[in-house]
Amino acid sequence: MGIETILAVAGPVISGMMAGDAAGDAADTQSAAADRASATQEAARLQQRSDLSPWTNGGAAAQNVLMSRLGVGGGSGGYSGPSREQLRAELASQFTKTTPGAQKQVAYTRADDTGQYVVYTDGTQGTYGEAAPGTAATSQVDEAGLNAAIDARMAQYQGQGSTDPNYGSLLEPAPAYKQFSQQDLDNDLVFQNTYKAALDTGTNALNARAANSGSWGSGAALKALTRFGAQETNKYTGDAYNRNWNQQSDSYNRNMAGKQQTYDFLSGVSRQGQSAAAGVGAAGIATGNAIAGNALASGNAQSAGIVGGANALSGGISDATSAWQWNQLLSKPKTATSGGWGTGTSYGNQDYGSYL
Repeated sequence: MGIETILAVAGPVISGMMAGDAAGDAADTQSAAADRASATQEAARLQQRSDLSPWTNGGAAAQNVLMSRLGVGGGSGGYSGPSREQLRAELASQFTKTTPGAQKQVAYTRADDTGQYVVYTDGTQGTYGEAAPGTAATSQVDEAGLNAAIDARMAQYQGQGSTDPNYGSLLEPAPAYKQFSQQDLDNDLVFQNTYKAALDTGTNALNARAANSGSWGSGAALKALTRFGAQETNKYTGDAYNRNWNQQSDSYNRNMAGKQQTYDFLSGVSRQGQSAAAGVGAAGIATGNAIAGNALASGNAQSAGIVGGANALSGGISDATSAWQWNQLLSKPKTATSGGWGTGTSYGNQDYGSYL
């Protein structure tokens, strides 16, 4: 085979191999780029999560406080005792019955040239002077009794989960309006400081007027004093009643307004945390979709590289085969035959292939 034939055959094969390597390198490059893109996207997601963590943490803390103020979950209605597993470990020994193993009984003792030994009732032999072996001890746990004891202990801790006096405070009704009483009247400083002074002043004035008119001590004067005292008492007692009512109304309104304000503050911070958490979640979903897309693109690139390399090598081999076949065809001598030009019997030394 001449150098021309070698070059004609080897060239397409080598070219196909180089094209296949190039396709593989291109696929690897694209796959590496997809990996770097995924790493960058994941780093951005983690940075966003870190940046939003103050809001998510604050929102979670506010939500916990809000739930406690609403009497939901833990708090004074929760459980703060040992876990069920811890209580089981503590109480198990009290409900475990241990049965010792049965010790082998010695049937008789013998002696030989090695010394004395014992034979047990089951026919086995043992060492003289040593404790006889026996079956292992067995233990059985009273599960029903143990579980009942655990439940009882856990019930003792129920309701001791928090000492927070504000637990459930947002659901507690405001102090109810109470009926006006003599005690309320006695505790009304305005009434105590003004009623007697006003009554004394008015009584003295009426008495002075009656004395000046010569009717002091008369029925009309006494009636006037009685009417004045009743009117003053009714007026000042009514004022005290109204003050007491207004004070109760103001206390009720301030109590409800304070609860509403507390609820609004905690809900606002909780909503901020919820929004931050939603942002983190959305970023996670977007990053996941992007990374999945990168992985798919990387897989497609690798698949295309494999197919491209195979096609390039297959094409090179096909081209090499065609080149070899043509070289073989052209290298054969052409001779004249009775049927015309072609292969067959040669007439003389003339090579007619050169005319083709």
